[in-house]
Amino acid sequence: MADSFQSLSSASDGELDGVQSEFENLEPGMAENVNTTSADDDGRVFVLGKKVVVAKKGKGKRKGKDSGKGIEGSEKQKRKRAPNKKSVEEAKLGGPVHYRWMYPLERSFVWLRSLVRNRAYPEGSIAEGYTVEECLTFCSRFLEGTTRFTRTSRNPDPSDNTKGMYMFDSVGERIGKAVTIGQLDDQLLVQAHRYVLRHSDDLDDLRREFLDQEKRKPGNLNLTDDDNEELISRHFADWLEQKVILDDGLDITEKIRALAAKPSKCGVRYSGYIINGFRFHTISRETGHVTQNSGVVNLAENGVSYYGRLSDIFKFSYKDYKVVFFKCDWYDVHHKAGIIRDEFGFTHVNFSQKIHTGEKLEDEPFVFSSQVDQVFYIQNPRSENWNTMVKFKPRDIFDMGDETE
Repeated sequence: MADSFQSLSSASDGELDGVQSEFENLEPGMAENVNTTSADDDGRVFVLGKKVVVAKKGKGKRKGKDSGKGIEGSEKQKRKRAPNKKSVEEAKLGGPVHYRWMYPLERSFVWLRSLVRNRAYPEGSIAEGYTVEECLTFCSRFLEGTTRFTRTSRNPDPSDNTKGMYMFDSVGERIGKAVTIGQLDDQLLVQAHRYVLRHSDDLDDLRREFLDQEKRKPGNLNLTDDDNEELISRHFADWLEQKVILDDGLDITEKIRALAAKPSKCGVRYSGYIINGFRFHTISRETGHVTQNSGVVNLAENGVSYYGRLSDIFKFSYKDYKVVFFKCDWYDVHHKAGIIRDEFGFTHVNFSQKIHTGEKLEDEPFVFSSQVDQVFYIQNPRSENWNTMVKFKPRDIFDMGDETE
């Protein structure tokens, strides 16, 4: 468009009419760099050096108290604060922007351009450079020592020597300093031990034996599933302890003896833990950080996903065995006051609706460290209690499907 205005001062009336029509097609506030020092008489074009600014006719600013400058400024501020409806709909349909923007492709183009050595044959240079890069990558996988392909992952797996010491696949790598606790809270121990007894596969036969004995008692013929859970929560721990003391059969393994002995009152507390490719931080550790690593989700046996945030990490000892627990702030997922799924498939969680806080003895705030996946929460700008849940997959871990024989 700049070429159309280079000879504006020497143009004829017909040419000026054509130029005027081009100005009318421009929106207010647009500017074009042109080489001219002329302007029309209708107030549509204002020439400032080499820049032409287009404004609507009759909408120029007037000097005086009634210029409306304050009103225009407030309207601009409202437009800035108002949410962009188009951007919101685009985010809901397309998901996070980093999955669909062009920056990764642009960076790859810059790398391909750097492979050019002979500017007379750029395509050949790129093809040859790419082939050399692939060959070096392949050969480096077989070199001794540490390369960028053989170096330790940021979230490494634990060593094989320590896996046998941990039950329930809870072994991982701690983050930060380990704090030894000389005397754990009694209610905390009861809640953690109860969770172990209810979820240990080694105790399936003993749980059934315990329930059969309870059903033979007067008044316990028609026990429901809730009644069975209540009996296991209240009396199974003491029954198992007496069962192991009196029974010395082959079915009582060393692991069952360790579980029946109850956990030690001394424990260890962590502020971060790496397991299954995820890097977890407690809420207190990430305070003041811009990153977020405390979001967790636990898929229960009944298919319900429980969402929460990691509040504490404990390592308990059962004789020679260790168990790492995650103590979490869980949120209500059974009522609309705590969770909503919108028409776009997004899950919104209300942080003000907490359940199983651990304040009551019957609460269940604990899970094994191996039972949770990591999620992120995005706060709703209109309601600080509501947060949108976003799932993701850890680095360098791929879903290969179920193993088939």
